[in-house]
Amino acid sequence: MSKWRVGIYVRLSSEDKIKDGDESNSITNQKELIEYYLKKEKNIKIYDVYADDGYTGTDFNRPGFQRLKEDVYNGKVNTIIVKDLSRLGRDYLGVGELIETLIPKYNIRFISINERIDSYLRPDSIKSIEIPIKNLMNEGYSKDISYKIRSSLRISKESGNYIGNLPPYGYIKDINDCHKLLIDPEASKIVKKNI
Repeated sequence: MSKWRVGIYVRLSSEDKIKDGDESNSITNQKELIEYYLKKEKNIKIYDVYADDGYTGTDFNRPGFQRLKEDVYNGKVNTIIVKDLSRLGRDYLGVGELIETLIPKYNIRFISINERIDSYLRPDSIKSIEIPIKNLMNEGYSKDISYKIRSSLRISKESGNYIGNLPPYGYIKDINDCHKLLIDPEASKIVKKNI
């Protein structure tokens, strides 16, 4: 039986898709990187892959992450591996609590590939001052990108652009400009009848 039962955790938020064009951080690329890394490890068995696609890292109430925690609590997983700390989360306190409380309490091996953290092979790596600094930077990035997106949407609305997904009843989106609405000829008859 393998000593290490691994839970691979991957996450991609909608903000990451906008920033990276969904390429460098894609769920598929994260899994491939982690699986390649694990090939050189001995006594490893991948228990499951836990994915949260389209979920922000600022909130830990993500279905894949919650399922991973349950499997840790139930002893099904004793190793968590991520591409980097930002995939785990972009909440300084939440990631810090996870690393400082959950991992030691359940004797979990934690690996973050890009930061070269391995709580089993390099125990000092988990206590490195770099971890809180990285977590602060990850949280700051999240706040910065959130501000930029809100600002961009506000400016677009103030310019008269429609930013919704679905147009209100009586309108259709212009096929040449998704930010412009046109009157829907069929629905307008019903609207005019009810006025």
